[in-house]
Amino acid sequence: MSEFTFSAQMDTDDGSIKKPPDQHGPNSSRPTISFRDMVMGQQQVTAPQPKKDLFAANLAKIQYEGGDPARPMVHIADSVFENLCSPWKDALVVKLLDKNLGFHTMKDRLTKVWKLTSGFDIMDINNGFFMVKFDLEADRVKVMDGGPWMVFDHYLSVQSWSADFVCPTAKIDRTMVWIRFPGLNLVFYDESVLLALGAAVGTPVKVDRNTLDVKRGRFARVCVEIDLNKPVISKVWIKGHWYKVEYEGLHRICTKCGCYGHLGRDCKKPSTSTVVAAVSGVRGIPEQQLATPNTPLPATVNAESPLDNQLANIKEKINEPVIMANDEALYGDWLMVKHFSIISWNIRGALGKSSKRHVRDLVRNHHPSLCFILETHGTFDKVEKFWNSIGYYPLFIQEAHGYSGGIWVLSCVTNLTFTLIHNMHQSITFSISHGMARWYCSAIYASPTHSIRLKLWDHLMDLRNLIRGPWLLLGDFNEIRSCTEVVGGDFIISRANSFSHMMDNCSVMDLDTIGGFFTWRRNTRFGGHLRKKLDRCLADVDWRMAFPDSLAELLPAHDSDHNPILVSCMKANSRRPKSFHFQAAWLSHPDYEPLVHTTWCHAHGDVVTKLRAIQDTSIRFNKETLLILRNFFNKSTIKFLHKKK
Repeated sequence: MSEFTFSAQMDTDDGSIKKPPDQHGPNSSRPTISFRDMVMGQQQVTAPQPKKDLFAANLAKIQYEGGDPARPMVHIADSVFENLCSPWKDALVVKLLDKNLGFHTMKDRLTKVWKLTSGFDIMDINNGFFMVKFDLEADRVKVMDGGPWMVFDHYLSVQSWSADFVCPTAKIDRTMVWIRFPGLNLVFYDESVLLALGAAVGTPVKVDRNTLDVKRGRFARVCVEIDLNKPVISKVWIKGHWYKVEYEGLHRICTKCGCYGHLGRDCKKPSTSTVVAAVSGVRGIPEQQLATPNTPLPATVNAESPLDNQLANIKEKINEPVIMANDEALYGDWLMVKHFSIISWNIRGALGKSSKRHVRDLVRNHHPSLCFILETHGTFDKVEKFWNSIGYYPLFIQEAHGYSGGIWVLSCVTNLTFTLIHNMHQSITFSISHGMARWYCSAIYASPTHSIRLKLWDHLMDLRNLIRGPWLLLGDFNEIRSCTEVVGGDFIISRANSFSHMMDNCSVMDLDTIGGFFTWRRNTRFGGHLRKKLDRCLADVDWRMAFPDSLAELLPAHDSDHNPILVSCMKANSRRPKSFHFQAAWLSHPDYEPLVHTTWCHAHGDVVTKLRAIQDTSIRFNKETLLILRNFFNKSTIKFLHKKK
């Protein structure tokens, strides 16, 4: 803040004392407007206020608690305190639940989420809290009444500033959340009835528009305000039936006691999440065993026995009944609405510092439920502490043979059951169960050698004859299907036909990806570039129908020459925002140039902030005048054609 200056003295090399340079000296840049001036509604930098001795004016005094000089208490008059509070009365205090963001990230996300008419200023006040001041009162009302707001799938708590607010000790006690009533009878899709159901959970606020229009039948969606200090309501009874309640965006609800602030694995009750190993050769590790960091992992056994010798065991595991959750429990795994996602990455060495840094960034930005780490170049026990530190535990580990191969399947979820179906050095196949629902997933790392890779195709086709249910295959297949999937290299049609034959027999299809097409790249010795689509996501029709909103996204490559692939099974809004494109046609409209000039003059901040304001204004201008522009250019085209004739 510009009104606070550094006043300490500095020692020079010759021992003399040098004062800090004057912040507003002749060579300094013009001081910017402080956040306080913005709050007070002043557009120019205010001159320093004359100092006033509050003690001499009998407006302040010092007392010592219990007579202890080490505990002084400063008392100021109520009139002074009221004058200090007056400029801040219209400010808002915001905080993101369960997530901390930096200043620039928070301001950027709020600008995109709120989409205000005018600008706003924000100040980081510590402990995850931010103070916000709006240029227009209408924008402030929109933020207060338009919630609940979500940033990175976390709720943004918004409250008016009060004189009693102290950020180091402040605590969020209440927040607005979206709740779901899955499977609710459609006859109850009435606003009055839904608000009554919401009143049983908390203070009802509003009903989702899609629910009112009966555009969605899987669940009813209601916004309520809940008390975070009390256990959440997990079920609601109406007309002879109990309906479960799901909470969106609350990532720290205990599925054992229903309290907000900790997870089920941290509760006093023991966890019920299990990982079952069906075939020896891959480590299946219960979550409870991982609670002790020093517990040794079971030794990995190389499972290279023929597939025919294990078909009976596989079929027994696939057909075994799934234990159903206790429907009479007051709390359970249904409380949190989780978007299941998987990241697969051929990391080409998972032990280095750079690899760990990039993995940490991926986890922080995307929060995947499962991680497939391929071509590991080492053993898992060397990085076990690192993965535990970011909240992931190993499900199934197929160790590399030297620098060849290696598949690690890791998870951070505790409300699902994972059962190993079969493994070989090129794949790990397992089932994912929740209640009676179950689907299958295979982590793939195909050998770079074609003859060995053919064994994987045969293995997958044999599994297809046994698996009856949705099936997803994800990883590095080290093969291309057509000549369009390679640039700068050779296309061998016989190998492509073998790969296509496997896909046809397994009844799987490519899941379209966004963010790019080629997943592997390398520079050639003659300065050329070789690119191929080696990593991919394959799914059968049952899986596509079970997850109609699924999306595969190609993430940026880091140290590896492979791109990570993120598969979001239940989240349809993962698409990246569209890039801004300036339309030359806007310049033809007489109102556009004055609008840009006005926006630039009224926007506060640096050049980047002003340009973002112009971008938002241009987008709104395009939407509001799109019909006018179309008519304008249609008439111009007609006149031009007439003149040409």
